[in-house]
Amino acid sequence: MERRLAKAILECTGTVLILIALTFEAHSFFHVQRYVDMLGSIDLKMAEQLTYSALWAVSAALILLVGFAMKDTVLRIAAIVILFSIMLKVVTVDLAGLGSLYRVLSFLCLGLILLATSLAYNKFRNKLLAGLTEKSSPGGPL
Repeated sequence: MERRLAKAILECTGTVLILIALTFEAHSFFHVQRYVDMLGSIDLKMAEQLTYSALWAVSAALILLVGFAMKDTVLRIAAIVILFSIMLKVVTVDLAGLGSLYRVLSFLCLGLILLATSLAYNKFRNKLLAGLTEKSSPGGPL
């Protein structure tokens, strides 16, 4: 039991550290003068916020895929928590400064991400439940 708890703590810590590293990398990109000059006249604050959302979404998708491949519940839950956080950020922060067309496109992309997550869970549900049965019963599946 202690080993599983330690593994879960390490996985969550690793996930958080990956997100922090990606966020710092994106932040430094938007605050280095040569890149700012390269980007020109776009709204840098909005682009920075949208970049954070995109990076976190891609990270969550990769963590979810790894969770499926390893049949790891903690990673899958972490990915869903990240997706939920992205959803809140997009609705509260990103959409505030967007025009109507970009708002529609943002909601469309968010919906597609949530739909893909749902479809992935439904596709792999039987395999995931079989993996849980094998782990929980000492003699294997019933």
